[in-house]
Amino acid sequence: MLESPYRSMNVVGKLSSSYVTLVMPRDEVAWMLPEGLALGPQDHTPPGTHPVVLSFSHRYDVHVTLPRLLLPGTTYKEQAIGVPFVHAKRDLCGGRARGPFLYLPRLFASQILPVIGGWLFWGLAKQLGRIREMSFGPDKGANGAGAEAPRSEKNPHETRHETGTYRVFPPGDDAESIVSLSYEVTGDFQPLTQVPNHEVILDVLRQPLICCQPVARGPLFSCADHENDWERAQARPLHTTTRIEDAFVPGLVVGTYRSRGLDMSPLGSFQLRAPFKLSLPHCCGRGHSLA
Repeated sequence: MLESPYRSMNVVGKLSSSYVTLVMPRDEVAWMLPEGLALGPQDHTPPGTHPVVLSFSHRYDVHVTLPRLLLPGTTYKEQAIGVPFVHAKRDLCGGRARGPFLYLPRLFASQILPVIGGWLFWGLAKQLGRIREMSFGPDKGANGAGAEAPRSEKNPHETRHETGTYRVFPPGDDAESIVSLSYEVTGDFQPLTQVPNHEVILDVLRQPLICCQPVARGPLFSCADHENDWERAQARPLHTTTRIEDAFVPGLVVGTYRSRGLDMSPLGSFQLRAPFKLSLPHCCGRGHSLA
C-alpha cells in the first residue's frame, strides 16, 4: 500500500545538540504541563522526582521533503526544555495510546520562520530569541557563534575545541540572558550505541512529541515524531554547568546545575550529532513512533 503524501512529508536536516538532564521535584515539574496532561511513571530518577531535559541545539539545512521546496535550507539555533514520560488524562484522537510522550513547554529559536511554523503547524510554544554560541580550542581563541573549530584529518567527526558556551537572550540588545550552558568536552565522538548509558537517551528521545492545538494553546492535542537517524548518530560526553537565570516556564527553578558526562552517569550530559526527521502533526494514536 502506498503511503499518503501527508505521511510522506517531513521536515529533515542535521543537528548538533548538547543535552542536560535536571532531576527536579515531581510537584514542580507538574506545573510545566497544560491541562489534560500528567506526569507518568518512570524509573530513571528517585521517587518524588522527575527528569527535565534541556537541549542546546544547532540545526543545519532544515527543509521540507516531498517535494523539496525551491528554497535553501534554513540553519538556526534552538534551545528547548522537555518533559518526558508524560501521559494524557483523556482519550486522544486515534484512540490507541495515552503515552508516554515528550512535552516541550518552551522553545527559543534564532530565526523567525521556525518560530512561526512551530506555532501555526505543530502547536509548539516557540519564541524568538538571541542565541550566542562560542567554542574555545586548546590552540586558538573563541570561534564565533555557530562556528566550529577545524576538524581532525584523521577523524572528520572529532573537533579540537575543548570548552564552549551557549547563551539564550530574549529579543532586545539590553536584555539579560534567560538560560546558559557552559561545557567541557571529556571524550571523543563515537557511535551512539557505543556510548555507556545510551539506552537512557533512546528511552527519552524516542518518545513522540505531544503538542497543544491550535497555536500551542489547546484544548486539543496532536503528536509529531522527531526521529534521529540512530544508526548514524555520534555522541560524546560533556561536563556541564547550566544556569537557569529566569523562570521562563512555571515550575522551573532558578539556579545553577552541574552535571557529569553520560559516560559517568545514566543522566549525564552529552553532545549528539545526527540527521533528523520531524513528521507533520498527526493523531497521537496513529504516529510512526506508536505503531
